[in-house]
Amino acid sequence: MSPNALNLLEPTAVKVFGRADQIPGQPGVLWEIQRGIVRTQTWTEAGKVISLGYWGIGEVVGTPLAAIDPYEMFCMTPVMVRGLDQHHAAALPFLYQQVKTQQKLAWIMRQASVAEKLWSLLLWLYEKFGYTVQEGCLIDIRLTHQDLADLADTTRVSVTRLLNQFEAQRLLCRRNKHYVLLTLEPDLLKLRSLAPGKESTIQKILGCDRKS
Repeated sequence: MSPNALNLLEPTAVKVFGRADQIPGQPGVLWEIQRGIVRTQTWTEAGKVISLGYWGIGEVVGTPLAAIDPYEMFCMTPVMVRGLDQHHAAALPFLYQQVKTQQKLAWIMRQASVAEKLWSLLLWLYEKFGYTVQEGCLIDIRLTHQDLADLADTTRVSVTRLLNQFEAQRLLCRRNKHYVLLTLEPDLLKLRSLAPGKESTIQKILGCDRKS
């Protein structure tokens, strides 16, 4: 274990960051998220941001998980994290969960049409960060159209068009800069009509545990 990792495992290992701060990457150190939401991202040589996912309480981020360079950890909200040595037994449950989440994200990205991929990602975000309200299922994270475009690997224009169509079809609404899903089981024919020719991923996403 490196000296840096030993220091992080002391009581002072808990660190607090503000919204829009970057969490520093340290070799051999994982950051357990105890409060807040973190986005991991990279970018291409042309400067295009590629979102690698959004992570919340009970999940880990850190350079030991990165197979790419650059790798950046960006705070979407105020965040509190605790440092863990990547080889410590306490890190194993977090790593198992991380693998499952990454597999689900990869499956969404490879199997869905743009419309179904975006809707599936909204479902995924609800499962991670949402709760029920009077109108429906609120995603408790503020995301711009560009944030969603970076996550879905599409353009901001496409995301704006699809969100407007989702809203017109009464699949979602907006509440105080948040998205509220009005149904977890949309009319798949309507959804496919936005980008025909692809098989649906929605039913598999709906296999996730529901919020109550």
